[in-house]
Amino acid sequence: MTYTTLTFNGTEKSLADWGIGQWRRECYNQASDSLGMDLVDLVDGVEVFPYGARVTIKTGRAPGPGAPTSAAGLPVSGCTSWTGGKIWFVGWRVQNIRTGSAVLESMAYKFAGPWDFFFERLVFQKLWLTWNGAKQIADWRSQVVLGMSVNSLTGAGDTVTGTTTTNLMSIAQQLIEIAQYCAGQSSYEQSVNGLGWPAGAQFQTDNLTTDVNGNYQLKTGAGARNNITIPDFVPGHAGLNNEIASATTGLPLRAPLDAVNDMTCAECFRRMLRWIGAVGSPVVWWDYTQTPPMLKVGTRDTLPAVTLGIPGGSPGMTGGSPVPPLPVESIKIQRRDDLIPSAIAFKYRISGQVYGDAYSVVQNDIAAVIDGAMCEGVGIFGALTTLTGGSLTSDQQSGLPLQARRFTAQIGTFDFEGESTTGASGQILTTPLVLTDPAGGGAALAFWQSLFPQLAQVANLAFYQDPGGAVAPLVQDGTGGTVNVTNFPNLLLDGQVAPWMYVNNTPSSNTPGQCGQATITAWFSYTDNASPGADTAVNGGNVQCHPLTIKVKLTNLTTGTYNSIPQVSPGEPVPYGLPGYIFAIEQIPQFQGTYTAYETDISDLCPMGNVLNISGGLAEWSTMKACVQQVIYDDTGKTEIIFGPAQHLGDADLVERLRVNRGPRWYNLIGGDLLNRTPSSGPMALGQHAPLSSPSPGNKVNSDKLMPQSVKDLETNLGKYTTLLPGVYAWTKGAGRTGLSLVDNGPGVALASGSGGALDAGYVLISAAQLAAIIAGQPAKFFELMTCEPGAPSGQNSYRAFLCTNVYYH
Repeated sequence: MTYTTLTFNGTEKSLADWGIGQWRRECYNQASDSLGMDLVDLVDGVEVFPYGARVTIKTGRAPGPGAPTSAAGLPVSGCTSWTGGKIWFVGWRVQNIRTGSAVLESMAYKFAGPWDFFFERLVFQKLWLTWNGAKQIADWRSQVVLGMSVNSLTGAGDTVTGTTTTNLMSIAQQLIEIAQYCAGQSSYEQSVNGLGWPAGAQFQTDNLTTDVNGNYQLKTGAGARNNITIPDFVPGHAGLNNEIASATTGLPLRAPLDAVNDMTCAECFRRMLRWIGAVGSPVVWWDYTQTPPMLKVGTRDTLPAVTLGIPGGSPGMTGGSPVPPLPVESIKIQRRDDLIPSAIAFKYRISGQVYGDAYSVVQNDIAAVIDGAMCEGVGIFGALTTLTGGSLTSDQQSGLPLQARRFTAQIGTFDFEGESTTGASGQILTTPLVLTDPAGGGAALAFWQSLFPQLAQVANLAFYQDPGGAVAPLVQDGTGGTVNVTNFPNLLLDGQVAPWMYVNNTPSSNTPGQCGQATITAWFSYTDNASPGADTAVNGGNVQCHPLTIKVKLTNLTTGTYNSIPQVSPGEPVPYGLPGYIFAIEQIPQFQGTYTAYETDISDLCPMGNVLNISGGLAEWSTMKACVQQVIYDDTGKTEIIFGPAQHLGDADLVERLRVNRGPRWYNLIGGDLLNRTPSSGPMALGQHAPLSSPSPGNKVNSDKLMPQSVKDLETNLGKYTTLLPGVYAWTKGAGRTGLSLVDNGPGVALASGSGGALDAGYVLISAAQLAAIIAGQPAKFFELMTCEPGAPSGQNSYRAFLCTNVYYH
């Protein structure tokens, strides 16, 4: 005869010796694994199992060697030495309900397994990198992205070590990371709570391995994991045992990145499994025979099968050995053909930007049976290919979209952030700087006439000749120094020069564009072509020395469209192959029902982690591989097995399956830099060097536009200036002149004095209000025109400054 024992605080006794009467254990896939028991004791008695106390239940135990026994060979009360059997349950006390009546006083204890006690009560957090203004710091956050991790290594302290590489994770890797985080916290809890738990983590699971860079490694072949057996690669498309973030010939079995807030480890675990478990029913269970308990995960297509018989039927098989028919109380079975999908069709809506232009494309991944064979096509409709890029037949190409629109097709539409390229782009217009004498015509003449449009109407244009020869133009910077035009060979006509522009539009040249302000002054002689009309007293119109000055922008860039070095934000990789993996599992027909049996001693007929076959009935039952979802045991020897889809997880119907994709994603991936690896550089600098003047059309400051920046400034401060006011330029007709003299001291508009001279009599100021009324909102310019003046000295040209809105030709 064997016994069920309970071990607490180092003492192992039979349930009877602990005073335990009734008990009941319930196991659920991806949910509770708990044990409830009634302890006959005083309602106000001493607490036997304090909150958090850890107990171990073992079955099939026999008295150990030397243990006292009764005459019948049974252990005497108080036996604490046992042998054989196995660990059946490990749990932690969570409830104690004290009950008292005239008939019975008792304590109703509940012990929770590792899932209830740790996974359901711990909020899952990931280690993220955050820029604190000076450096990166590691920060635990409960706002996480499932399927992506930045903490490459886990272990004591769980810190980022030597890398900031983002790990894109397979489904299996994400499950392991969640479990490892929970196990690590259980180890810390053991170190501080003083409840006598065994040292270290309270459960175990598979580990994540890393390469030399700290990236999580994918597993395949001999490197596959033993406990969480969901593959890292899409079956048939395995790659190398390398990190998921690098190029690989395989297809990692990934889920779309899933951004969640403040979810427990259990919720995150279930959320990841729903991608493959809506009908495929991945199973989570505990192997208590290992110390500490081992967490295991597998899908029903890979789980071992247990065959049980029905009343009057053939014996069942457990572990390859026959067992006699059981006293089955009831069997209830139904075949769920309604859960076999005609297709799994995932649509990935990928959105991004290229230099500010948004794009959106829908990529498809459809798995279905076409012409009797399962196939999977990926890409855009009309251009679908196989997972490896091969071509599909015409039947497959046309049949996959049709299957995806059938009643039983399982559809998922997911928003993805695609690759985005940001940067700046700008156009500039330049012309070569030609400073040679226009007397020779050609490019020099065209340049000076474009720079000073008023010279287009003159003849015999040349540099002014003094006794030493032609007076060369001056090109000066803001300080009066001479500009080396070799470094600035072009005149900027249109656009803006920005710091991200490079010579020849080639950033690799490492020669940035340069732009600077310069003042060009040249002295000209020419013959005015103005017709003298009927007045024969007009002089011939020969100009000997006419200085012209203009402020311009010079640059070493040439005309063209310039692009900054692109900043590329990688998009979320599309998890191709996931629908085919789900489809292959869900083609196995689901059988739903219950199996109830009684035993003298509970032997765990078909524990969690197995699929169930039933012999002695329909032929299809013997190979149905029904997924065990719940197992309930009690002290009467009753075992109830619930199999089929996981109804307690809401996976029993299509609507519940689709709900996994409902709701917005708080981070619509995730192309944003989750690592925050560098401090923000802020907005990209735009062009700051616009041309001050130019002969080209557009909103340019023409060479003859002499409007003051502020008329009020001119009016108020005129007496303080002996040189040019800001934005106001005095016209002088010859070398050495200090100002403009008004003929006969008549009234005129005060612009400014020349180089050091005082204002001549007759200058009047025009107010801002008067000027506004004259201009009436139109572009206004001061033009200096040579005029015919009565009484002008012989051989002298006369000039007046006119305020005009447009040039008038006659």
